[in-house]
Amino acid sequence: MLKNTHRFTMKMLFLVASLVVTPPTAMSKPLDGVGELKFGMLPETVKALPGCSGSSECLYELMGKNRYFALSYDAPAHSNQMAQALLPDKGSVLRSIDVDMGNYTSPWFLELVDVLQSQYVLTQSPTEQEDTLFQQGQHSELIFGFADGHVLLKIVRRAFGSLVLRIVFQDVASPTPSPQSKELSPLSAIPVP
Repeated sequence: MLKNTHRFTMKMLFLVASLVVTPPTAMSKPLDGVGELKFGMLPETVKALPGCSGSSECLYELMGKNRYFALSYDAPAHSNQMAQALLPDKGSVLRSIDVDMGNYTSPWFLELVDVLQSQYVLTQSPTEQEDTLFQQGQHSELIFGFADGHVLLKIVRRAFGSLVLRIVFQDVASPTPSPQSKELSPLSAIPVP
C-alpha cells in the first residue's frame, strides 16, 4: 500500500510542479543559513550557540516541533591542505545543515513540499526510473532539489525499511553534492517572474 500511495504522491507532485508559477519573492535573496546557523561559521562559534550541544549537532524548533540539526563543515577553498590535515577544525566552516523532519507520510511530505515551494523554486526532481529504483529498494534516497540544489528534500529509506524525511540546506557559495546529484534532472521550464 505504501508503494501505491508513494507512486500516487510522486505523480501528483510532478503534476503540481509542472503547473506551479513561482511567486516573485521565492528565493529573492541568497540562502545564508537557517536561523542562527549561518554558512561560513566556525565550529567554535556554532558550539557557543544556545541550541547547539557541540559543533556538529543542534536542536531547534521548526514547524512546531524540536528538530535535530546535523551540521557539516569543510575547509575554505583557500585554506592550506597540510594545515587542514593536521588540524581539521582549524579553518573549517559550516557548509551544510541537515534537518531530521521525522517519519514519512504522504500528507507530511506534501506539506513540506508546499512550504518549501512557497520559499524556493523547485528545480530538480527524481525521474520515473529513480522513483522505480527507490521503490524496489535499489536506491536508499529520493531527492527533490529546490533553489538549484541549495535546498534538498529527501525521502530516506532506513536499514529496516522505514522512511524518514530530511531537509538539507547547503552553502550557496559551494554546495555539497548529494549522492544522487548527478542523477537529478531539471523539471521542464518553470516560469520565474
